[in-house]
Amino acid sequence: MNEQNSHTSLSDGDPRYKWYITFCTMIGTLMVIMDTVIVNVGLPKIMASFGVNVNTAQWIVSSYMLSMAIMMPTVGWAGEVLGHKNLYLLSLTVFTIGSVFCALSWNIESLIFFRALQGIGGGALMPISMVIIFEAFPEEQRGLGMGIYGLGASMGPAIGPTVGGYLIDKFNWPSMFWINVPAGILGIMLTISIVKDIRPRRKIKFDFMGFITMSLFLTTLLLALVQGRLEGWDSNYIISLLSVALVSIIVFAMVERKANPPFIDLSLYKSGVYSSATIVSVFMGIVMFGATLLLPLFLQSVHNMNTLQTGLMVFPGAIVTAGLLPTSGWMADRFDPRLPMSIGITGFLISVYLGMRLDARSSDAFILALVIFRGVGIAMIFPPLMNTALMYVSPMKVGMASGLLNVMRQIGGTFGVALTSTMLEKRMAVHELTMGESINTASMGTQNALSGLQGLLHGSGVADSTTRAASLSLIKQYISGQALVSAFSDCFWIIFVIFIFVVIPAGAIRKKARSPSPEGQS
Repeated sequence: MNEQNSHTSLSDGDPRYKWYITFCTMIGTLMVIMDTVIVNVGLPKIMASFGVNVNTAQWIVSSYMLSMAIMMPTVGWAGEVLGHKNLYLLSLTVFTIGSVFCALSWNIESLIFFRALQGIGGGALMPISMVIIFEAFPEEQRGLGMGIYGLGASMGPAIGPTVGGYLIDKFNWPSMFWINVPAGILGIMLTISIVKDIRPRRKIKFDFMGFITMSLFLTTLLLALVQGRLEGWDSNYIISLLSVALVSIIVFAMVERKANPPFIDLSLYKSGVYSSATIVSVFMGIVMFGATLLLPLFLQSVHNMNTLQTGLMVFPGAIVTAGLLPTSGWMADRFDPRLPMSIGITGFLISVYLGMRLDARSSDAFILALVIFRGVGIAMIFPPLMNTALMYVSPMKVGMASGLLNVMRQIGGTFGVALTSTMLEKRMAVHELTMGESINTASMGTQNALSGLQGLLHGSGVADSTTRAASLSLIKQYISGQALVSAFSDCFWIIFVIFIFVVIPAGAIRKKARSPSPEGQS
């Protein structure tokens, strides 16, 4: 039985299958994304429990991220050899077992190791889930399938901080890993009973040199991006990592041209639409992760919100995203994908523009508008982007293409976090220096301000001998606060400029009927 007939018989035999399988794969996606968010919330508790500093604790996040990134490109080969069902089942099992060991970790080293194990399982879950859904839905409904699947991905960042904060405060940090176990067991049981392999498995030789060079490239590049701000971007360590990354990707390209079969088939990029989707994925990763980092930092540092309040403030955006994802997918199936993407790009640009205007006086309604427009942007861009990109790929290469798109977004996201955190620090220092130089303690205006502050402090019971020093301290605090607000505005402006680069390649992502012969596709 050929692939097309197999697909038809499954759909005709049980039209509910595509909905069952979407719910099943959403469990794994939700677990992977929620775990990333929850662990970020729980880092202070882990640091206190093991008595480590933030630099050491950061490896809990980095080890997970690195192992995920390395696994994503293997989905193409592993999916063909093991079968898509078996790969999803294996990945979910490894992730669940890794969660158990993370909860049982006895020191920081063991936790870092088991987080890497988690990442090995989690890295394949998202791209293989997309492949399974892409094949389960008929071609005219794949955009809808991608949109509904995206519900799991959108809910992770929304409920993660709230659920994580509650569990950690109530039961301590191991609880954030234990919560994965019942969800993982449910997902494993559903996978065994529901998911079917539409295409037969194939024996494919593993390209070790391609895997090693690609893994070395991803590891050194992501390490450089993660540690650049800490170590210094011009330090020998970071320069060495970037040099190794550059050499690795050059060697990888040379190896893959001769490999048979290649670990990554570079002919995928002969498709202009797939190449454009890759560029959009990278830039969307930069701006989305960068903006996602900035807003919670702003709310906590400028508006003095705690973690729970911050989570509740950004939660409506996730609800908007979840509500619009199916609509976005439906539109991608019926119209030119550039229509929903244009709506999404407009929404995201408005959101970033509002971010540029944030200050200490910004109302909750203003912040809510920012969050909602960002939710619209994310929801309307990703389903048509992923669906259309995979339409231009041979069915035999959908797994590989999905893994590459995910890893490119991961690279973009890591760069976005590194860029925004570095620029926030640098721009704050610049604004503090500029504003500090404008304050002349000998000027009449400054003297009047100091006199007024000293009078207020004296009236509140502060001793006369300390009122001047306290007044100067208050002025410095005010300058630091204003410098921080200006730095946030600068960072949102940088994100705005970067996001403009999404518009051009997005214009090339157009719908095209799939050729009836897989051999005729790249």
